[in-house]
Amino acid sequence: MLAQARSEMLEHVIDVQSECFELQPTNQRLLAEAQAAGTRENALKAELQQIQNHTADITNNYEFRVGGTGSSYYEAKTPDPASNARAYLCANCAASGKKTFLHRAVLGSHYVCSAGHGNIQL
Repeated sequence: MLAQARSEMLEHVIDVQSECFELQPTNQRLLAEAQAAGTRENALKAELQQIQNHTADITNNYEFRVGGTGSSYYEAKTPDPASNARAYLCANCAASGKKTFLHRAVLGSHYVCSAGHGNIQL
């Protein structure tokens, strides 16, 4: 009777060990997925922080303007001390949390966004 109980107990231990062994690949896959999700979460947090920093910078240092032709842009509140020129930002980029400077396209008041939002007349 004791021998039979011991045999049944060993059989049960072997079954549990077999099930644990079968679960190891699934456990490893889930662990890898959890680590990948953690990495992605950290990347998204960093991206969010960068967008928040750009938004704060734009809010604190730039004013929203609408040009004579209806083009919208942001203008630096204070000119650059070295050149006495004001920087301009693309309003479309700023709306998505990006800080893209407008560059003069031709002489005059035409500027272009390097992110592809076209020409803007100030």
